[in-house]
This record gives sequence, structure tokens and C-alpha cells, in this order.
Amino acid sequence: MERIDKNIIILLLFVIAACAVITTYFIVSDLYAYDFEKIEEYCLDKKEGCDAIAVAYQLGRLDFVSVCLAALGVIVGLSAVFGFLSIKEKSEYLAKKTSEETTEKKLKEYDVTMPSMLESKVTVLFDRYMALKEQEKNCGQPPQDEWASNVEDE
Repeated sequence: MERIDKNIIILLLFVIAACAVITTYFIVSDLYAYDFEKIEEYCLDKKEGCDAIAVAYQLGRLDFVSVCLAALGVIVGLSAVFGFLSIKEKSEYLAKKTSEETTEKKLKEYDVTMPSMLESKVTVLFDRYMALKEQEKNCGQPPQDEWASNVEDE
């Protein structure tokens, strides 16, 4: 649901920017109608200053270009922000989904392998414990079955 809301917001911002550009082009540019006599007079007076930027400024087109570049900058900036948020949301979703799948798979695998592994380890540990218990009983010396044979008679 949140993804749809973000897409709608991006679409609305794009529509607003497009409307601003169209409004600037059709309405505001009419205020600066082409005045070729003014441009000719300007270019004849200043030969070094009669270039494309000066002509665009005289015609009022430089303002239109500035507005278009500003709108393009805003669109690129907003696209970068919303793009980052979208990528972040998607990566979090994929990480969560992958971790859940992997965890579930590993738990099923451990349910199968753990009982037999525990049985073998417990058996080995019990045998080692019994050997240590036997050594403790004999005080660290090997067991003597015939202990009486070592006793001398007097």
C-alpha cells in the first residue's frame, strides 16, 4: 500500500512540474513577445555583446530556459530521493524475506540432523566421563585386579 502512495506522489509531482513548464512557455513567454527591431538595434550598437545568450535575454527566452532547468533540477532531486527510498524499502523487504526463508530451511535441517548428532556426542561424552570416574576411583593408577598378589606375607 505504501508503494502505491509513493508512486502516486511521484506522478503528481511530475504532473505539477510539467504544468509549470507548459504555463511558463505559453503564458509567461507571451509577455516577452519577439521584438526583432529591438534585437537588431542592440546587436548593431554592441557587436561584441550580440551572442546567443544576449539574444535569448532580449527575447525573454533565457527566463524560460532558467525555469526549465530549475524544474529539471527539482525533478531530478525528487527522483533521487524517492528512488533512494524505494531501493531502501525493496532491499529491506528482500533481506527480511531471504532471512525468513533461510532460517526456516536451516531449522528444518537441524530438526533432522540434531537428534542423531546429539546421540553420538552424548555417547562419546558419557564414555569419557565413565573413564574419568574410573581413574578418579583408582587415584590415577591403572586398576589392579589382583591387588592381593602384591602383599607380602610375614
